This record gives sequence, structure tokens and C-alpha cells, in this order.
Amino acid sequence: MFIGEFEAKIDTQGRFLLPLVVRNQLVVKDFVLNRGFNSAINLYPLPAWESYLNDLMQLDTNNNEVRAYKRIVLNGATPVELDSTGRILLPKMLLEYANIQKDIVILGLKNYFEIFDTHTYLKFLEDNSGYLPEL
Repeated sequence: MFIGEFEAKIDTQGRFLLPLVVRNQLVVKDFVLNRGFNSAINLYPLPAWESYLNDLMQLDTNNNEVRAYKRIVLNGATPVELDSTGRILLPKMLLEYANIQKDIVILGLKNYFEIFDTHTYLKFLEDNSGYLPEL
């Protein structure tokens, strides 16, 4: 189970270092990235992605909204691997989608992670909870 809020930075190649506390909880090195909600990027360990994908495929494709949702989720899906130093490469397309410049926040959400541009995340907190942590 992944929980917590972690800060990281994107390097010039679009990579970030997954925090050690998170890496120590992992049993896999293969992940899938995809578009999330509220301008976030989702990071699924491969087994969690496969479970999510199985659930997604059960939805009725004859429904226009379901088809649109599947396209948004699946068209941005990208397999990635944790490198030997614990970094993950974020594709340019997803960096642009999430408006990520350099500083990010990684949120543990039980079986996957959300990755936000720090400013976007702080704005989300301000708009939705009235809580804005000081940096």
C-alpha cells in the first residue's frame, strides 16, 4: 500500500528519482504511466495497471462517454521501467499534459501514485481543501 506525499525534481532529460522510501516498498521495476485527473500523471506498478485495465475493459464500449474515457486513459499510457539508480523517465507528451516544469509532488494512493507539478498540486489543495502548505 502506497501512502504519503513526496517531493522530487525533474532533470533535463525528463527523469525523476523515485524516493527511497517508495522504492523500498516496491517488488517490481515495471510501471505504466498515463493521464490522470486534475492534470496529474498516474504511475501504476505493472500488476496494479493490469488490474485497472481489466476493470476498464469491462466497461460498455457502446457508451460514448466510456469510449472517450478509455481513449483519454489508454492513448497516453506508456510502459516505463525503474532504472538502476531509481529514476523514471516521464515522456514529453505527459510532461506537457501535466504542465510539469521541474518540481513535482508524488502522492501514494494505495496501489498507484499521482504525479503533479508542485504549483498545480498546491493550487488543487487551495481550491479543494483550503489548506496550502508553506514551501
